[in-house]
Amino acid sequence: MKLALATLGTALALGAPALAQTVVPVPPPIVLPAPPPGGGSANALLFDALLSIARAQAANPPAAQTAAFAYMKAIQQARVGDLNGARASARDAIVQSSPLAPVAIPTIAPYSAPIIAQRPLFGGSAAAIDAAAFLALTRGQLAACRERVAPAARLRYARAQADFAAQKYEATRVDARAAIDLCAQAR
Repeated sequence: MKLALATLGTALALGAPALAQTVVPVPPPIVLPAPPPGGGSANALLFDALLSIARAQAANPPAAQTAAFAYMKAIQQARVGDLNGARASARDAIVQSSPLAPVAIPTIAPYSAPIIAQRPLFGGSAAAIDAAAFLALTRGQLAACRERVAPAARLRYARAQADFAAQKYEATRVDARAAIDLCAQAR
């Protein structure tokens, strides 16, 4: 019996400091005033902030203490009639007492243009496409003023076609413009 009591006494003596170290002290409760009487969205937010702080006292006492300051500011703003400020401070109190970690604001990644493989142009080159467009424009102008077209305009158009066949694109543009100008003068 003496051995059992000695063993129990030793266990309690050695275990008591270990138990004392694992006990987390409970912080004193935060006493907050109730929202001022009356309805409205400001009072509803104040009441929500009060409940949020009460929940945070058990889970995260430092956050509850920080939120209590914002709540008291909201109460003071509501008492002087600054309802917009009271709403904002109540929202701050709710956010500060939130058990969740603050959400990181997503950033927009910088735009990078897609890399497009360089492919050859259908039609040869940009100069060839431009010269072909001038030939088509000249052909349309000559068809529009068919009966009044001067022989010089037809000659310039034929020269532009020959230049295009010889891949002289700048000369094609010059001759096609001259044919368009001659057609315009005939009007």
